[in-house]
Amino acid sequence: MRDSWRKDRADETRAPFRKSSGLSRLSTAISRLTLARDLYCSFDVKRPGFLRHFIFAAATLIAASARAQNDGSWQLQKAVILQGFGDDTPDLFYEAGYRVEAKHLQGSYVLGPLASKIFEENKKLRSNMPSTTPKAFLPVVRAVNDFILKQEKIRASSNEDKNGVKNWALAVRITRLSFCFGTDPIGVASQIQIESSYDRTKVSATGAVGFTQMTSAAIDEVNDQLGNRGVTGAREENLPYIYQSIRCYMGGRAFAPMFLSNIIPRGKLVSDDARLRNAAKAWLRADVDRDLIYGQITLKTLLAVASAQGLRGKAAYAEALRRYNGEPNGGARQYSRDVMAHMKGRST
Repeated sequence: MRDSWRKDRADETRAPFRKSSGLSRLSTAISRLTLARDLYCSFDVKRPGFLRHFIFAAATLIAASARAQNDGSWQLQKAVILQGFGDDTPDLFYEAGYRVEAKHLQGSYVLGPLASKIFEENKKLRSNMPSTTPKAFLPVVRAVNDFILKQEKIRASSNEDKNGVKNWALAVRITRLSFCFGTDPIGVASQIQIESSYDRTKVSATGAVGFTQMTSAAIDEVNDQLGNRGVTGAREENLPYIYQSIRCYMGGRAFAPMFLSNIIPRGKLVSDDARLRNAAKAWLRADVDRDLIYGQITLKTLLAVASAQGLRGKAAYAEALRRYNGEPNGGARQYSRDVMAHMKGRST
């Protein structure tokens, strides 16, 4: 995952003003800036100094006016201004928090017919998934395992020892994760292949870590979706669904997010502080389930954003993956195409 989802907004920022002119354009600009101002004032934003506050507010207005959606989902990201920042550079402007509606977050995004059938037949287990994955899921587990082994054959290397989990056990985890969160198992496996080549010890040049290369921006986003900053960060009505999905995946094993595990203070953004960034990433790297859960919440949130735009099926994945990567100059779209190419012909 590239630095955050902040690299690809220039066209979107300009787009709303391309076809309007004169008084109409002025009216549109005033109404959007007024609404953006109100949103800005309602959020718990960072205000360490007058200059930084001024730039932060201006960037928020730009981003907010560009990202309004009909269903009220907003992303307050300082997108256009942040070209070239690395993940370990203190980010003056980043503010996490996709405000996605429950109907989009709770939707199913399973593409493969086999997984769709098996997941639907066993959907009641989401409320009480046993720790041992039921035999009904074995066809999906085998398909994911075969996918992983094929990627190993191409690489001529195995990362089992590095990851601290065997390929079959990883395939089981990916299957459970996809079932519990309503995502496509081969889609999840394909993203991991492109992000880290199944090497969860990999650290990118910008400091991203884990199977899905989590950055500080992505960690902040997941923490917000898990309730780190309450209504400031995300919609609190989504918390029961997210935590139920985690319980389903964990099968009775304990899980607590990093802000409830004494890793970071509650309400803090890790992108604000190098010490917190390092602690958060070390916490993710220490446990394969944390790694997978945080990556899955990121993907599911972005699929919900795509759904709010009216996208379905493969189109929703293409958009979610583009946002996930966020590279400028067509890089994000190429990343999306690469992941989708791995998924093609390998549906479960």
